[in-house]
Amino acid sequence: MRRALVFGVVFVLASSTAALASTAPHRVGFRDVTRHGSHHNGAILYADGSYRFPYGEAIPTVWVGVGDECDIQLEPGEKINQAIISDSVRWKATDGVSGADTPHMFVKPTQDRLWATLTITTTRRVYHLRLQSSDGRQDEYVGFYYPQEAAAREAVERQRAIDRARRAAQVAQQRAAAQRARAAIAATYTCAKLDTKYKVAGANEFRPVSVCNDGAHTYINVPEVAGDLPQPYTLDNRTDEIANYSYDRAHRQFILDGVPTQLALIRGTGRGQLRTTFQRVR
Repeated sequence: MRRALVFGVVFVLASSTAALASTAPHRVGFRDVTRHGSHHNGAILYADGSYRFPYGEAIPTVWVGVGDECDIQLEPGEKINQAIISDSVRWKATDGVSGADTPHMFVKPTQDRLWATLTITTTRRVYHLRLQSSDGRQDEYVGFYYPQEAAAREAVERQRAIDRARRAAQVAQQRAAAQRARAAIAATYTCAKLDTKYKVAGANEFRPVSVCNDGAHTYINVPEVAGDLPQPYTLDNRTDEIANYSYDRAHRQFILDGVPTQLALIRGTGRGQLRTTFQRVR
């Protein structure tokens, strides 16, 4: 159902009208179209025969044949609020809806060689058009496409793709770092590829399976020990100083902070003391 506009004032057009028989058109792709002169430059031809103007780039001119009318389709989902026309006597207009929510404006001149301006406000934007009546040129069906909004959506999608790629790279870096850390820890258990140049002397009970350092920590892997574990000491200051260390029971490994030149594993005191010494060889 269409409703006639009473011209000469600002019209508030209801958004809910009866559905038109036509359905929303299917776009077949971009191409510049020149039809009836320069007023169609930049328009897109759709499969339904309509021409779509780029919204926001220029004010389009719509040519309407005398005795005919032109269907101006707006964006699906928006609702017409107001319509203002400069010639309220010699132009007629109605509005309608196709499908579920596609708004239309219909304009019709009463004679040849008329012109007018049409402003349509909707819930999303404001449309400005020039209307020109003609006994030859005729636009039966026109509409709009929205390059700025499409560009904005593409920019958002590009940024999202960049963010996804950045997050994926961060995850990959974190996984690689974790893998390197695991490999480094595993290497300490066997002293693979680490500095193993140590001279060992003293009690056999604590003679290590391996001893090494990575430049920041010293690792001593000991055999199974009966009784209490020994304590690691540093001897660099010519006195026994207990080292700052941790013990990995699962791998029977002492982990000492730093790389002392001389150190020892000591258990007990006096004559019953057991001592194994380590001298780093440069």
